[in-house]
Amino acid sequence: LKVDYFPKGAEVSVNGGRTRAMKETASASGAAYENGFGWRLHTKGSEAIWNTAVRSAPEICRQVAVPR
Repeated sequence: LKVDYFPKGAEVSVNGGRTRAMKETASASGAAYENGFGWRLHTKGSEAIWNTAVRSAPEICRQVAVPR
């Protein structure tokens, strides 16, 4: 899972696949992002919870620093 954040949204790529844009939505804590494909990403601190419409359980991811 690769996430690039921008104002009011994020671009997400799964397993090196095509990048999809996601819009930020209202959230009680942290930040939540969704798109029309049923993808959902909720971030809080350095942890992210990833889910899709076809996934039976969400996947928890942690932030990794990548040298640029």
